[in-house]
Amino acid sequence: MANEKNLKPVEKGQILNPKGRGKGNRNKSTIMKELLASKINGTDTVEQQLLKKVYEAVMSGDLKAIALVLDGAFGKDKQVVEQTNIDLISPPKIEFKEDE
Repeated sequence: MANEKNLKPVEKGQILNPKGRGKGNRNKSTIMKELLASKINGTDTVEQQLLKKVYEAVMSGDLKAIALVLDGAFGKDKQVVEQTNIDLISPPKIEFKEDE
C-alpha cells in the first residue's frame, strides 16, 4: 500500500528539498562537453577524432554511419502512419426499431 503521508499535496510555501543540488556539481551534459573538448594527442580534440572516425565509416559505406550523418545534417524523416481501417474512423450507423 502507498504511504498516506506521501499522498498529501505540498502546502503553499513549503520547501521539500531546501538544500537542493550543491554548488559546483555539474550535470552530465557539461561533463560530456568538457570531455569532448579535451585534447587527445596534443593536437586533436576528442570531438575531432570522433568526427574523423564517423567520416571514415561513411566513406567506407557503413549505412548506419551514413544515416547518422544525414539525420544530423537534415533531420530525421517524420514517421507517417496510414490508417486503412475506415470502420474505426466512422462506425456504421445502427438503427433501432421499436417493437410493434
